[in-house]
Amino acid sequence: MAHPRPVEQVGPNRGVPPPRLTRWGRALVMREYLVAAAVLFALGAASPPCIALELTMSSPKSSFVQGEPIYVWVDYYNDTDDEIGVPSGWMFGFDVLKVRTQSGDPVRRPYEQITRGPGGRNQIQRIGPRVHFVFYSNLLESVNLTDADSYIVRIATPNVAPEYYLDKERPLLPPSKLFHGPIKSNEWEFTITPGRGEAFDLIAKRLREKTADSFALCQRANLIVEKYPSSAYGPYAVMCEVHRMLYRDGFGPVPLNDRLPLAQALIDGLQSGHGKFEYLDVALIRYAEDLNRVGQQTASSRLLVELRRGERSNVARLYIDQILSREPPLQ
Repeated sequence: MAHPRPVEQVGPNRGVPPPRLTRWGRALVMREYLVAAAVLFALGAASPPCIALELTMSSPKSSFVQGEPIYVWVDYYNDTDDEIGVPSGWMFGFDVLKVRTQSGDPVRRPYEQITRGPGGRNQIQRIGPRVHFVFYSNLLESVNLTDADSYIVRIATPNVAPEYYLDKERPLLPPSKLFHGPIKSNEWEFTITPGRGEAFDLIAKRLREKTADSFALCQRANLIVEKYPSSAYGPYAVMCEVHRMLYRDGFGPVPLNDRLPLAQALIDGLQSGHGKFEYLDVALIRYAEDLNRVGQQTASSRLLVELRRGERSNVARLYIDQILSREPPLQ
């Protein structure tokens, strides 16, 4: 195989020697060179190390009925070869989510519900090199999305002084390992359509009061499961009931061993009756997490392993791997 020939540099002054510099001229050139080198060195010393944090918000559906939970997957990816830390309070929440209508009007949560705890308690999420940190959340628990409209949401925060959240005496990470600078995700667009029907009427009062969240549906979940299982709210009502049976207080003196079959029956019905439920992954993962919380680690782990083997979205698979890799596992 022939080697390519070197390319000759051809210019208008080819063959003409460069002009000779006087002693004064050489001194000026050397001085400018030294100044430029000093500036570049100073910039290099002052600039923080380049840290790439990729943030993606996604969901398997984009159209919802009023009062229907809006679950989103959030994926923080550390695209570096070093561990980094991100203030956990800035990863998601009412003052991090920037929501607006398609016409540009901002959507906010009522001021009286905005609270934040003090810093200095190692409220830092560690993310390993080339590692994803994934979680899911319901937008209705952070923002008043009660009106039928089209919306755009993103995570955006200036992330100023993240070291404020480190414990000064026993910091979880050195301040140099923290991610500094703005945190921004992609924009995700979705639509809320008007609610109607008897199932909607059960939760409409809370919507009119502009205080809707996941509990607006969960408070009537047992009635929705019994009378309106095929409604848009049916699968979420099942999720609420399973969570109440296994984890929340208020299910009476029924022993756990008697509650477990009831919860499993609801999950079986959800899988068979709502095969096209876009949030089935979230429902089953949440069920596995509830099982773990009530001491059913073996059943929880078995369910998560089965889910991972199935045809799941990539982000759901990442989350399952994240749970199964915890040390100690499933605690």
